[in-house]
Amino acid sequence: MRLLPLALAASLFTGSALAAEQPKLFKSWTYGSPASAYSETEGFYDCSAEVGNPARCIEEVDFLGHSFGAILSFNNQQLESVVLATDFSQDIYVKSVGALSKTFSMALMRGSNDQLDIIELARARGGKEDFMARLNNYETLNLQQGQLTYFYLEQPATALMARKNAVDATVNAPADVRSAELSVTDNDGEPLLLINFSLPRLTLQNLKQALQQAPAEDF
Repeated sequence: MRLLPLALAASLFTGSALAAEQPKLFKSWTYGSPASAYSETEGFYDCSAEVGNPARCIEEVDFLGHSFGAILSFNNQQLESVVLATDFSQDIYVKSVGALSKTFSMALMRGSNDQLDIIELARARGGKEDFMARLNNYETLNLQQGQLTYFYLEQPATALMARKNAVDATVNAPADVRSAELSVTDNDGEPLLLINFSLPRLTLQNLKQALQQAPAEDF
């Protein structure tokens, strides 16, 4: 599990280039597209009860030459996020990290009880060796505990390093910048790999609009 820190260090200390072009979530599935576009005739089925929010699922989605299941979550009948899910394997883990690292930069690691802000860590004065040591220790500990999420933004590392921390980078990213959360998690003793694609700025904007439109009531 040492591929990720090496790829991360290279991007943070040498820089990388990327650009978000469209408000897409995953391939042709775009943010805000209507739920009606994801019908049973296209292979989707309602999985809202299992997920706990309005959602449609589909099996056998190809990504990196591997078959994933996909969970599409909706808000007000509009697509808001896409989660890819599969049984964990070292091969698909390596491929997923490699694919994300080409166009995304990591901003945060999150374990079961705390988180490690990569931007704050990289901006500290400890240098590359200290950065790598703390990164490796955090990753190893949380993988042993069976819960670790890597939070990426679809921006160059130089853009992230211009911000104070991961929250600052996220809320100030362009509206069409995707986030990707790659999670390694334990499911009743069976490890799973999940990749959650969303557009955090657009989601936040929609939430603010919903709050502003909520009816006022004395109580």
